[in-house]
Amino acid sequence: MKRLFSVVMLAVIALTSCEKDNYHYNNELEPGYGLLSFAGADITVSEEVETRANVNDFFIWVYAVDDNGSETVVKLNKSEGSTVDYITYGAMPTEGIKLPAGKYKLVAQSATAVPDYGTTPVYGAEREFVIVAGKTTDLSKDENGNPTPIVCTLWQQVKVKVAYNELFIQHLAGEGIATVKINEKAKMSFKVKGDGSSKTPTYIDEDPGYLKVTEEDTDASGEVILQVEFEGVMKVKNDDGTYTNKKQKMRAAIPGVKAGQYRKIQFDMAEDKDGNANFTITIDGFVEDVPLTENIDVTEGSLGDDPNKPQGDGGIKLICTAGPDETTMAAWNAAEDKSAMPINVTGFTDLKFTAEVPNKVFEFYVKITSTNADFADTVRKVLDPTGTVEDPKLLLTSNAQRDIITMFQTTVGLGFPYSEDVCNEDEIYFDLANALEPLSDAAFAGVHTFAMYVTDNQGCTKTINLVLDTTTPKTE
Repeated sequence: MKRLFSVVMLAVIALTSCEKDNYHYNNELEPGYGLLSFAGADITVSEEVETRANVNDFFIWVYAVDDNGSETVVKLNKSEGSTVDYITYGAMPTEGIKLPAGKYKLVAQSATAVPDYGTTPVYGAEREFVIVAGKTTDLSKDENGNPTPIVCTLWQQVKVKVAYNELFIQHLAGEGIATVKINEKAKMSFKVKGDGSSKTPTYIDEDPGYLKVTEEDTDASGEVILQVEFEGVMKVKNDDGTYTNKKQKMRAAIPGVKAGQYRKIQFDMAEDKDGNANFTITIDGFVEDVPLTENIDVTEGSLGDDPNKPQGDGGIKLICTAGPDETTMAAWNAAEDKSAMPINVTGFTDLKFTAEVPNKVFEFYVKITSTNADFADTVRKVLDPTGTVEDPKLLLTSNAQRDIITMFQTTVGLGFPYSEDVCNEDEIYFDLANALEPLSDAAFAGVHTFAMYVTDNQGCTKTINLVLDTTTPKTE
């Protein structure tokens, strides 16, 4: 088992594809071919966008679409030695493009690729069309002959900008950083600095940023969760009415965000009649009450008294739903310190857990340790193949580690969920039934600790230690 596990962990599968040369410039139509015409095609940039781009420099791709929806790129650039599939709109041949009859999709884009983040917008559009043998398909008109321009808008990106109200800036007594992210790759930070008294910042990043939205980030309705966090030095009111400068943090998760949108993020501070501080993050009408909490590196109290702040750990807990007998399971579920109650899984046929997060998940990651050196080394190699990360962890709220989660699922049966089943969810399910046999093998006998670090949308945090004991190995 150990050998098989190691071999699977280190396996690399290369996917290759063959491409058929089906791009023709001449006007003679062979049987089965039709003509794609750009004679009157009009590619424009929407008036809603702020930046004008030269559409002649836009990049064009054409994809053949089969009956299953799979797409294969058609190589448009036939220049000698060219390794790219696209051509620019200005270079489109006036005589058109001959293509085999079938379904296609055209993509127009102002850049050759959409970066994960940055300060440059990318505009684009796509148009589906059908090539009929012996006929010309004119992209400039619809099926009824009406003009149909291809209008490019903000493409696969969310535009974000950060601002603050005057009272917030007055209480900012140093540098602050607002971080906005969709995932660990699509993430940007915006700096601001205040002197603790002026209503205007001494410095602020005013330029907007652009975050890439991928299919992996979106739910069934095409929406993503925008995660927002602010950390900075702020004036904290003491009981005697004086102020102390302390490093503070606030965070929130904003659902319902889609590619192509412009999201203006406003951090607001207000005072109630007793002089206590209340905080909100506002994004285009969506208002989220958020507490400021102490930074993880300091021990000072929180800023003001937020009546909306949940108490304690926000009710975060891990419940065992299958595996041990009912008496053992009830005792384990009732225990506050799970690390004091390791579960001996040898001989089990089922093992399931549910993490309950009433305020819904903002961040969830797992650190895995073991008394079995071989198991610990194997896990580390999966989490950090390069061996360069000092403290590798499994980020369940990040799509960046999707392949790693799949690796754990398929090789050792550890049923960690993907980010779409974790982010902004109040129940997260862990199915470890398929891991029972590998973990019970003599090669991996030991005590394995899965430390779960959970932060909810209100800033509450809790660490739960799930300890699995396989020191009594399964015998053949």
